[in-house]
Amino acid sequence: MTDDRKDEIYYASIELLQRQVRALAPQCEKHAVADLWESQLQHDGYETHREGNQVWAVSTAYDESLPTLLLEAGIDMALPAEGWSRDPYEPVEDECCLYGMGINRFGASAVSLWAAFRLLSGTPQPYNMIFLVSCKDHDADVEELDLVLQRLPKLDFAVVGQPTDMRPAVSERGRMKLDCIVRGKAGSLAKGDGVNAIYKVIPVLTVLQDFHLERLSVTLGEVKVAATCIEAVANDGAIPDSCRVVLEVRANDCYTNDEIRTLLQEALSCEMTQMPGAAEASHIDMQHPFVRRAELLGCESFGASTTSDRAYIDCPSVGIGPGEPEPVAGDEYIRLADVREAIEMFVNLLDDLQLSSPEE
Repeated sequence: MTDDRKDEIYYASIELLQRQVRALAPQCEKHAVADLWESQLQHDGYETHREGNQVWAVSTAYDESLPTLLLEAGIDMALPAEGWSRDPYEPVEDECCLYGMGINRFGASAVSLWAAFRLLSGTPQPYNMIFLVSCKDHDADVEELDLVLQRLPKLDFAVVGQPTDMRPAVSERGRMKLDCIVRGKAGSLAKGDGVNAIYKVIPVLTVLQDFHLERLSVTLGEVKVAATCIEAVANDGAIPDSCRVVLEVRANDCYTNDEIRTLLQEALSCEMTQMPGAAEASHIDMQHPFVRRAELLGCESFGASTTSDRAYIDCPSVGIGPGEPEPVAGDEYIRLADVREAIEMFVNLLDDLQLSSPEE
């Protein structure tokens, strides 16, 4: 790969990033970002595939005897947070930074992975490559992603774009919400009968406050559990016969969600139901070829406290990309030099990477 070719791809990446910011604007159709990526990949000469707002392309000369690498870019089409001092949907370059909606959270990672896909698919590699852009703004889009992953060939490794300052996230927390009901007995305040469910929930919250699980993760620490909502409703003068508590769980990679739910149910005197949207924690072996190469290149691994699309991908995976891992409040930006360096690093990390073959 010549320096001229890398420069060409870098400038194309910045131009694509700017177009993506504009496509996210509320006046655009929901599928505008997916349309943008589909058009771009077709312009690049790839045969594209699409499921709703999920768009993907496979590197040429697919070989079933080789392992398959997935490069996944998740695009969050949610509305911008407060705190912007400029139009979030008009990309602006200022003092070597590019400002715009989603640029740090997912945009820079997406175009950097695209650039790596372009550069690497132009040379022989010991694996097949799939580049997938997953545009989501609600649960139905997650279902679309799941359908796509079922349609893809067997995956042996995945790189999921997310802002990590190009440090590989070797693990990430799972998430789960539990709907808990504590039962009392309806009654009348004037008569003094019934069993107040609000009072019955107090010992449940006391137990929860001291609830800890033994297994600690090297990269994620302990499992986090907290009550985030409590409600009880009764008519005037009536004693509430039930009290609802919502628990939020952030799992480490030492427990499954089922294990945590079972242990909580054993500890708490309440009815417990898992709510939609749960995701398991992710972890990759520290001896994986990608992780080892990243260490040799000076990339320090860590455990991510957030949950990404890795939760839906059934193969070893890492999260990595340019940008600040902590959420940016308003005026979201990416340093242009970080995009150039990310493209270079992705190529160095993935070029001629030896993954296990399907037969192994």
